Amino acid sequence: MKKSQWNDEEIETLLRNFPKIRDKRDSQEIYQHIIKKESRKQRYWIPVLATMATIFLLGILAASMIDNRNEYVGFENKAIEQVKSDSDSGYRVLQNKKIESTEAPSDSIDMNEKGEQVDIANQEVTPISVYHIDSATQSLVIIPLFDKRNVNYFVPVTRLVDKFAKGQLGENTVQTLSELDVAALGLTELDLDGIKITEGENEKTINIDFPKDSSLLKNDLNVESLFITMLKYQNIDKITYSTEGMPGAEFSHRGYLTEDNIPHIEKKAYVAYQFDKKSPQFLVPTNVSYERIEEALEVTKTTQAGDGISSSVPKEFIWKQVFDEGEQLTVVLAEEAILQNTKSDMLALEAILLTAKDFGFETVEIQNSTIEHVGSFDLNEPIQVPLAPNRIK
Repeated sequence: MKKSQWNDEEIETLLRNFPKIRDKRDSQEIYQHIIKKESRKQRYWIPVLATMATIFLLGILAASMIDNRNEYVGFENKAIEQVKSDSDSGYRVLQNKKIESTEAPSDSIDMNEKGEQVDIANQEVTPISVYHIDSATQSLVIIPLFDKRNVNYFVPVTRLVDKFAKGQLGENTVQTLSELDVAALGLTELDLDGIKITEGENEKTINIDFPKDSSLLKNDLNVESLFITMLKYQNIDKITYSTEGMPGAEFSHRGYLTEDNIPHIEKKAYVAYQFDKKSPQFLVPTNVSYERIEEALEVTKTTQAGDGISSSVPKEFIWKQVFDEGEQLTVVLAEEAILQNTKSDMLALEAILLTAKDFGFETVEIQNSTIEHVGSFDLNEPIQVPLAPNRIK
């Protein structure tokens, strides 16, 4: 920077030559004006400081909100991931259940008496009645049992034994009865003490001889019906009665009888019987007869449960027509009928077969079924009616 050529005296002389400027205000006025300026200056910085403080506080709050937002977003993401994971797990479970449901029937899960799930689809579906015997080596013995809670229903059980002559029927009946654990079935047997069952005047006749003090003659049970139930499946046509070798017997509710013809066509329906959940299930004839097969079949579905008795055919087993075709009964299922390869449907089929047998039919054909087999039954062919019900070992 160049050094100034003006000295102090020259500058002073120059300043003196400037026009004079005078402030006409007095000292008090000037002082007040200065005070106003200072006050205005101080008031100007107050909002500035307040603004700065506000900005500072907002900055702190914003940082806190950002942290909280990050935590919330993190939590939200975790929640979304958890929901997605649960959804995926639920989807996988649902898919697995769908796969399982395609591999097993819809009623493949049942509950046992302990409330535990049981896979009934994997249980063996076998008939409970007798359909074939080797007549050269086997004979049938039918034992009539009953439940004390409901003496109107008799439970005929069948056992296959070694071949015997007809004259030995009584002996084998007593022997078979002595070997049965009747109490385990929840049932009661006839008191055959002192009773003799022998062949009658021909091979189609059986004679039953009672001691005078036999409890069966004094019993309120329809004893004759029990014996008829026992013998009707063994091709016996007539029972003769005697008392200690003398013709006839005095029954408490029917009086004096010498004989009974055995009706092989009683036109009864077969319903289900089970003493309790631990006992086996049987099929038993009703205590009344029906004029038409349609009526009897309807009873198999509508019997009220009580004292061990219940319907033998589920309501889902729906038929729309029943045809009498001589020796064959044809049952046409409805479109909405549900028939599956399960024990319950096997029992239902056997109830229909036994009911048909009681009306004199030899075979039953099931039409319009959605499946081909129930156990060993081929539903594409007519099914032979049983020889006898309720096989036991």
